[in-house]
Amino acid sequence: MLENPPMVSPRNWLALIVVVATGCADDSTTADAALGDGSLDAGYDTSPADGGREELGVDVSVVLIPRNYEATLPAWTEVLSQARLATPALMSVGYLSWRDAEIADGVFNWSEFDTFPPLTEGVVLDVASPVGFAGDLDVPAHIPFVGFDDPVLAAAYLRYMRSAADAAPGPLVHLTVHTEGVLEYFEANPTQQAGFCDLLAQTIEALRAERPGLRIGAYWRYENDDAALFECINRATDVVAVAMILNPPGDSPSSIESIVDHYVTLAAGRPLAIVEAGYPTTTYLGSSEAAQSEFLRALERSVRTRRDEIEFVAIYSVFDEDRALVERIGDSIYGPEPLAEKTILIEWLSTMGLQTDGAVPKAGWPVFLELFGS
Repeated sequence: MLENPPMVSPRNWLALIVVVATGCADDSTTADAALGDGSLDAGYDTSPADGGREELGVDVSVVLIPRNYEATLPAWTEVLSQARLATPALMSVGYLSWRDAEIADGVFNWSEFDTFPPLTEGVVLDVASPVGFAGDLDVPAHIPFVGFDDPVLAAAYLRYMRSAADAAPGPLVHLTVHTEGVLEYFEANPTQQAGFCDLLAQTIEALRAERPGLRIGAYWRYENDDAALFECINRATDVVAVAMILNPPGDSPSSIESIVDHYVTLAAGRPLAIVEAGYPTTTYLGSSEAAQSEFLRALERSVRTRRDEIEFVAIYSVFDEDRALVERIGDSIYGPEPLAEKTILIEWLSTMGLQTDGAVPKAGWPVFLELFGS
């Protein structure tokens, strides 16, 4: 069985994270019907929840993926309307791979941002590293790769980061470098690890010098157990950014509490940013909507306990991801033949939402609004 499914996403997909203001509420609203016209309130009660709970003390975020990965204004408006039930304060967008964004030498295509609704909130931006999410090299074809210590590559990567930061559709507050595939890449290419970490550190330091106050982290999957690589990529970061999408049946809902404790310890005094927190509902892996709800409760307890050490937490996600597309991702990784590992990946990735891909709330949706909404 595949114990740790890879965290995959389509190459040109832009995830949107809405970071919401600190605070919780006793009463919450739920979705009554799916949006049909892309308006902010069609079919939903958008009234804010009443106060009454002690403030959580940590900024909360929601990872937003439009239904069917449809990057259109109505689709983004639909998913935004759900996040805004929690009164968003910041929004984060990302990521587009480097090789797809830089279409020619120094020429970048950020047209995906054109489909976003007007964003007035601050932005948290997720950007690519030179290693892709699948453990492959993510360098534009017009830049010959001779090593991460190549000054030509370093100059080009900083140029990409500057362009991405400039393209952010709002005031940029946080930036996360998406180093999701580094463990797999450096298992295959161990001699390149030091050069990559040097490149990452010098780029972060240069960008921070140009943008004082920008908070920068490097994405890390909680399952990765390479302590040396963890320290390597976090050498120059302001926050330790960890994705905590758990894997049942090995991970129970309450496993999140020990995982958060573990990474707070590893962060060694640096703030922890939980950039993705989720739990699938698939019965295939022994889970359920009730288990997802208990995960949210355990997460809230852990975040509340550790609130002085956590910068923000992002819930993954509003809607289940499109199963047909997830099946194509499975085929691209494992091939067309039926395999247990592929079925696990498909079931895991396509049932992470707090609502179905038909916009029907699961049991965890009102729990989320109660515990994490402001």
